[in-house]
Amino acid sequence: MPVQIVSAKNKEKIISEKQMTVHFGATIAVAHSEVIHPREYGDFEAFFSKIQATWDAMWVMVDNVDVTGSRGWWCVCVCAYV
Repeated sequence: MPVQIVSAKNKEKIISEKQMTVHFGATIAVAHSEVIHPREYGDFEAFFSKIQATWDAMWVMVDNVDVTGSRGWWCVCVCAYV
């Protein structure tokens, strides 16, 4: 099964089930990876290693986006493929 990773920062500013709160006007940073196809890897370990490396790189990329000071109904889309 192909995998695509989607990572978002600041989504808890919209809705928090834990705190039972909802807010409006938050800016969300979102990034998505290329589709990772298992057929392009020799075994599961290589496929999983690619998924983990992509996840790690996207986490850093999205975490470094500054969403402070931005308000509105929009997302900061980080569309660089990892």
